Amino acid sequence: QRMIRWLPDPSRSPLTLILAHDPKTFEQLQTVLEQADVKYQIHLGAMSPAVVNQMFDLQLSSQAAFPQIAANQNNDIVPARVYLALTQQLSLPPREDSRSLPRRPANSGPRLPADRLPADRLSVNPADFTIGVLVAERHSLRTQDDQVRDFCRALQPRCQLGFFVALDDSLLAGKVDPAMQQLLEHYGMKADEPLQSFLLERLVRRSQRNALRLLENAE
Repeated sequence: QRMIRWLPDPSRSPLTLILAHDPKTFEQLQTVLEQADVKYQIHLGAMSPAVVNQMFDLQLSSQAAFPQIAANQNNDIVPARVYLALTQQLSLPPREDSRSLPRRPANSGPRLPADRLPADRLSVNPADFTIGVLVAERHSLRTQDDQVRDFCRALQPRCQLGFFVALDDSLLAGKVDPAMQQLLEHYGMKADEPLQSFLLERLVRRSQRNALRLLENAE
């Protein structure tokens, strides 16, 4: 639920993609979006970089000024265009061709600046805007997360990419020191409050490497 509060500002990201690895998570996201009164569309079929680029271009060209920004009951800004899809729908060049993708990093971080465009601005520069990509979970295999990163690199517009994972997710289950969680709670951190940590990122990567080893040994 808290992930919804990290949706990019629509004045800077007119298009936002919310992705899920697992179909169950995909279904849960629909409920969460509806409860938060976020208008969204489910993307059907394959999603290639060319398709997303076209969606982005259409979103910019269909309006000289952005539509009225909607707000939910908590007055949280929500984008006007949100698409929900599974990462299985992402279409990329073969892995050996990934070296041709631009090497600029996909930015991650908090929501974009909330400054607004002038209402009378009749032309827009695509370079001024980004596509927001939120992934609602980490995959047990790092290659699947890397595919999302490479997909963002293949997009023509700049991309703001964010991954989310809960501390009680199966990927992290039993790997986070309970004392650390108790310490966070002691200092007032709520269960649904986002936490960014390089140490947690390393823990996720280690868990993904272990999952890969188990898969290789099973084969």
